[in-house]
Amino acid sequence: MREQMKKVFYPLHASDQTVTEVLSMIEKNNKHPKPAKMVRTIVIAAALVSAMLACTAFTADYIINRREIFFFDTIEALTQKQQEDLDDPDAVVGYSVPSSAEENADMETSAEYVARAMESGFYSENEKVISRETGSEGDDWDERMISECDDSYYGEIVTEYRTSSDYATHVTVDGLLDWDLSFLSETLTPDAGGQLLSFCRHQQQDDFSITKLHLGYTTADGGCFVLNYEYNTEWDYGEKPEYILNSVYDRNELYTTSDNVQALVQEYDGQIWVTVQNGYKSVSIFTNGCTFEEICDDLDQMQLASVIG
Repeated sequence: MREQMKKVFYPLHASDQTVTEVLSMIEKNNKHPKPAKMVRTIVIAAALVSAMLACTAFTADYIINRREIFFFDTIEALTQKQQEDLDDPDAVVGYSVPSSAEENADMETSAEYVARAMESGFYSENEKVISRETGSEGDDWDERMISECDDSYYGEIVTEYRTSSDYATHVTVDGLLDWDLSFLSETLTPDAGGQLLSFCRHQQQDDFSITKLHLGYTTADGGCFVLNYEYNTEWDYGEKPEYILNSVYDRNELYTTSDNVQALVQEYDGQIWVTVQNGYKSVSIFTNGCTFEEICDDLDQMQLASVIG
């Protein structure tokens, strides 16, 4: 069941946590998932769609990866294409719908997100804190928390959470990241307590299988700007195509950066979502305080080719 749901949710900007939540709700209530903040995922049974219209979509491949995106003008066309790709006329298919600015007005801030992670982690409600430390001179972190849990998807894992205000301008992870983000501070203010770097590994292994970075900023007019990075060796972002319904967004484009990387940029009700993916790596942005042009300028300066290459 989980593998089937992963095939469905993979193209919908939905995380593993979303899949787990939906499965849990199906088991408990046999109902559709509760809409999430920022982007709602609409799930429909393809067998219930009576009219299958001609597919009106086009494909775009990323320049430095194999990510494939299909854009549709109608739900029927989107549904038909997903059925064809899944090779199952009774498959459950879906599409994402952005939440309005009003619906997202009370969403969790970056500082709240970091505080929650440092208090009890974010992989499992049964996550057990093993140790807490405060950084000293020479450490590249301010606070560190280590936990362990038996996650429903990843199994027995150990996770290390680190905070540091320095991450807002430069992040270094040996063998993975050397990311200069200092240019962001020219137009954005880093959120106090809004930066988090985490490493996750299976208990019987030494190497980290998941690295996550969360960075929160505030725009000049008081809006939010959230930048996320993830490296997950158990999740190939380029494995399945993505299906997007054009009509639910105000603007929907693939933007090619100055270093020849394509980013999916979507705008609705004064909010912008950006995703850049390649293999096991992903970069995403959410903001409600920047213009489309400002986001594209930031993308040009982010060195994305080296970050997700």
